[in-house]
Amino acid sequence: MLIPIITYTNSKCKDIWPIYIDLLHKFYGDTPHAMLTDENLFIPNINVCIYKKDDPFYDIWLKFLPTYFSEFFLYMQEDFFLYKSIDQNLFDFYLNLMKENTNISCIRLLKSGINSNVPIENVSTLYVVDYNQDYAFSMQPTIWRTKDFLRIQETKIQVSPWDECKIDKNILIKLDLSSLYHYNGETKRGMAHYDSNVFPYIATALVKGKWNTKEYPELEPLLKRYNIDSSIRGKYE
Repeated sequence: MLIPIITYTNSKCKDIWPIYIDLLHKFYGDTPHAMLTDENLFIPNINVCIYKKDDPFYDIWLKFLPTYFSEFFLYMQEDFFLYKSIDQNLFDFYLNLMKENTNISCIRLLKSGINSNVPIENVSTLYVVDYNQDYAFSMQPTIWRTKDFLRIQETKIQVSPWDECKIDKNILIKLDLSSLYHYNGETKRGMAHYDSNVFPYIATALVKGKWNTKEYPELEPLLKRYNIDSSIRGKYE
């Protein structure tokens, strides 16, 4: 089963939206999709929601999420490029686990930046997120329980996709949210991210606005397939 997608993005990345959206369609499937961005552009079959460039991250979500009526959503950003099909059976298992255990707030679909290795009982591919560590809150592809993501934003927590490691962990601890992450022995890429066999994607396609082909050579054939001139943005070294 698929859940709706909410993509947080901005107009500086609108040149990569077509490839991102097409890869989602190909490897994830058709599902309701909302994009939060700072420019009012028409995108077929997508609900475009506009925010102001100086809006705090939490305010963007506080304006949008109360109008959102799905119990769960998949958090995404525009440079999370899928490069092969998700493991639908495992994805469904995680979603059903959340439905059966209402204390689970989210399941991250990869290991990213966190060093805790505490597995949960009876599930060999899921581990507990330790809120006392860095990256206690991570903006990577994540199955979120909508009401719990909203609870975090209601604290007016100071965080953005570029400084998630600086979040006030005491807020997360006080909210008593239970977060899990997927890890099945996948290969590490770069300093923090691991591959994901449940959600095979590039984490992330852009680094400081440039193509991250150094860590993800899978990008090269994708750029060629979509006729993207990598010299315009340049490659991150």
